Amino acid sequence: MNARRRTLPWHGWIGIAWLVACEALLSFGDRFVATWFTPLMWTGYILTIDALVARRCGASWLTSRRREVPLLLL
Repeated sequence: MNARRRTLPWHGWIGIAWLVACEALLSFGDRFVATWFTPLMWTGYILTIDALVARRCGASWLTSRRREVPLLLL
């Protein structure tokens, strides 16, 4: 196993930071986060899980199929 596969891809760290930031903002009473909590958390979750899949399998939607990602967003 090479060093690259052992580390979490950059979008996984962004996803984790996103989840933590949304939780913190919710605890401080941010109305925007409270209103849009589910889609915000799903965004962070998808980034994190995709990075874990890329780490485990070597490929994922965001790392190997970048041309199809805009279709997923729709």
